[in-house]
Amino acid sequence: MLNRIFCFIFIITAISFPQEPDVGIKELLNKKLLSEPKLYHYPPDPLFTDRPFSLDMVMDIPDASAQLVLLFFKTDQMTNYREISLKGNHGLYRFKVKKGEFPGQSIDYFFVVHTIEGEIYGTPLNSKGILSPVKRKFLDPIQYYERKKRMNQ
Repeated sequence: MLNRIFCFIFIITAISFPQEPDVGIKELLNKKLLSEPKLYHYPPDPLFTDRPFSLDMVMDIPDASAQLVLLFFKTDQMTNYREISLKGNHGLYRFKVKKGEFPGQSIDYFFVVHTIEGEIYGTPLNSKGILSPVKRKFLDPIQYYERKKRMNQ
């Protein structure tokens, strides 16, 4: 009798809790977000293999109105996006990526801002106002500069 009760509780628990940790992010990636006031981000280019870099975002929203500023990113060797809460200074939010901590050959990322008023802003957005993550490959710096040198000759 106890086995049946245990099995019943186990099944109900398994059904109640979704197994996919990325569900919230998938919904966020398909939701139309606000674009005014603006969030500004210019992807660093190029991104070199095994070299640190910063992902910066500047916003027109007053710091006091921003409840939560998040960076979501993953490399090609990660299955799920990693969520990083950013602290800002006068509208500038920066995350320094130490390349050795996150192995991979490419990175996908985007920024999201939740305000005290419950509004959600994001960048980069496509023409429909849907998040469109930045996708960048890491380049070998020696090959990059040799190619650039050949092109300038």
